[in-house]
Amino acid sequence: MDSDTPLPFRLEIPDDDSLGLSGLRSVSYTVDGLLHLGNDTLTFEWVARRHVESIGFTGVKKEVDESPVGREEVSRHLIMRARLRGWWWAPRLDLYSRQLDTFDRIPGTKGSVLTLLLRRHDRALAAAVVRAIEAMPSAPPPRPPRLPEIEGTG
Repeated sequence: MDSDTPLPFRLEIPDDDSLGLSGLRSVSYTVDGLLHLGNDTLTFEWVARRHVESIGFTGVKKEVDESPVGREEVSRHLIMRARLRGWWWAPRLDLYSRQLDTFDRIPGTKGSVLTLLLRRHDRALAAAVVRAIEAMPSAPPPRPPRLPEIEGTG
């Protein structure tokens, strides 16, 4: 894989629909990004868009807000495994981390797994990304901090 070729991805964030006295409000999100591979880091860049549609007594209102570009670098030694799923239909790349907070700053992630939704024509590039991630040097996982000893009360 050419290290200058980023992998385009999309992140899934659940919609938020509500019905109240003022009418119906539907909020949806799209997050498009690029995954760049460095020597021992994965760099994620993304732009999030929020689409709001409101229907009420005053009419229909549509708004689109766009966030500034987000960026997060993740060290390779934090990635435990990379897995490509859904080869033909709905391809996606799952990245499994050694720590729960590795992907916290990336929208739509929960816990230690980040799922990148891919376009079908990027499947070969995604397979090359998995091979490149597996070929990156992987240091042993960091040791957990040592907890202080607690003295007995009795």
